[in-house]
Amino acid sequence: MTAITAAVEHAEGAQEGRSVLPNLLLLGWSLVAAVAGIMAMGNPSLWQVCLGAAASAIVTLPATQRGYTAYGPWTLVIAITYVACGIRPMYVLTGDSPGRSVDELFLLGQPPEFFLDNGLVYLLGIALFTAGYIFAGPEKEFKGSPLRILSKPVLGPSTPVVVLLCALIGLAALYMYVSAAGGVNLSDFSSKARSGGTEISQDYESHGVARSLTQFSVVAFWLHVAYSLRPGNKIRLLSTEVVAGVLLFILSCLFPIITNARSDIAYTVFVALAIASLLKRPPKLIALLLVTVVGIGVINFLTLSRGSSTSEVELSDVLAVSVIEESVIYNRNFADLYNASHIIANTPEVLPSANGSTITGWLAAPIPRALWPEKPLVNPGPIVGEYIYGNGRSGVPPGIVAEMWWNWQWPGIVVGTFVGGILVGLVSRLKNISSASTAWIALFGGGLLRFGAFALTSGIGGALFKSLEASVYMFLAVSLCAIAAGAFRSGVHHGAAGS
Repeated sequence: MTAITAAVEHAEGAQEGRSVLPNLLLLGWSLVAAVAGIMAMGNPSLWQVCLGAAASAIVTLPATQRGYTAYGPWTLVIAITYVACGIRPMYVLTGDSPGRSVDELFLLGQPPEFFLDNGLVYLLGIALFTAGYIFAGPEKEFKGSPLRILSKPVLGPSTPVVVLLCALIGLAALYMYVSAAGGVNLSDFSSKARSGGTEISQDYESHGVARSLTQFSVVAFWLHVAYSLRPGNKIRLLSTEVVAGVLLFILSCLFPIITNARSDIAYTVFVALAIASLLKRPPKLIALLLVTVVGIGVINFLTLSRGSSTSEVELSDVLAVSVIEESVIYNRNFADLYNASHIIANTPEVLPSANGSTITGWLAAPIPRALWPEKPLVNPGPIVGEYIYGNGRSGVPPGIVAEMWWNWQWPGIVVGTFVGGILVGLVSRLKNISSASTAWIALFGGGLLRFGAFALTSGIGGALFKSLEASVYMFLAVSLCAIAAGAFRSGVHHGAAGS
């Protein structure tokens, strides 16, 4: 969460013309890479720091370009890379971990040379991913694009009714999920996030329809943010809009809390801040700091509850630095250099070549398992977890670089990562369709803004499905607002005519 906030702040400065900080970050990471590379001649373990810093420097390049937009898909790519590739290897180098050892989490007994050889392949993939993004011209406009029709809907006075409807759907879906999962037990949060391995069993039946419909809760929150921050609307601190926003945010966090999906809360906050910025209503510093502290507290609470055998969590531990480190650093999230190296080295000898199945498999995702009990495994994370880490209970997403190697080896790295970067760049261009349409900004923020993060951490297949799913829900909500606005105007017109 702190890394995401920092990346957002430096990108926002670049958007306002203060491009010094991105250049300083580029210089800083480059110096770290150079110094670590020189020192690695005598201490090979430092190659991990060198390659991670180099990856962080590479993804910073788009932010140094004129016109870079702060709240776009690439900002999340920068923030995640800083954490997973830039900072994490420095912690691994110390060898300290509050839980499992760094060897068990990341190294798996491999020597430093292992991560140099395979890490260079990973670095090439990151470089081509970034090059593809720049090649797509992410800050250019889509002139004459048929998608401009999506900027026509209006968030009218009836939008609060649609927000309430979405919130009720999300709440009902949450109740369905909790009932199907056997209730809520704080000490058992982590078990509800497990995948059940690669065998399709009762453990893997994650109640997909209910899980999917819970997204309406966060749709309600983002739609409320966009409507409340519409041009010309003034908000008071203790207004009904603020109180409703707080309640909707709490509702949007309930499902991530139950399933221990810490990153979803960070994404929820980031998208809300992005919508505010794109509507030219960026939050004040004090509000940003408050949101950051609350976000850290919630994520740390989830981390503490995951490791606790009881339902008791000490308040003094919620903002502890060690818990922040465990939440962000000491886990296999974000598809880092280590995970990619293991996948690259073990394909196809241990991990059979996927030949595109990690991407095409997502086509089956919308089909409920209740209708297709023998549906193949869609998410590739559990396969990586079992084949690479010997973990049959939780998944480890491959990320775009490792996914491309897993599917097609060198052609996947050379062509696939570059094409993936182009896709992220084209998605980023969509934000320029209309900067004046509150409805379009809500649709882009809620549906497409996370595409870069999904691609980097989950892979292209997962990114396409997750972004499309989120976009459909946001589009339904925005369309209801437009229809209701039309009916409202029609009613007002007929009422005036009748009088």
